[in-house]
Amino acid sequence: MQEANRNTDLMLEAQKILKDAELLGIQILDVITISSLTVSKTIDKYILSEHLIDTTRDLINQYERKAKFEKLIIVTLLVDFFAGALNIVKKRLLWSQ
Repeated sequence: MQEANRNTDLMLEAQKILKDAELLGIQILDVITISSLTVSKTIDKYILSEHLIDTTRDLINQYERKAKFEKLIIVTLLVDFFAGALNIVKKRLLWSQ
């Protein structure tokens, strides 16, 4: 009888240990899942940041090229304007002689 009680006690203890292990396993799995989600979110943020940096660099390069092109157009127009103005002044000076 005592041996049967002892076996029952051992069975109950084994069941308790298995339940505790199962709970610990689930907790460990949850920690791993939460950790992997955190790592995944961090990686996503890093990738997004890199993408935003690259996009910003591209936009800056486009605006710099556009600004250079606009400066070239303005200088060309100014040169044409002054050349035309000088040509007009030259013609009037020649006509007045």
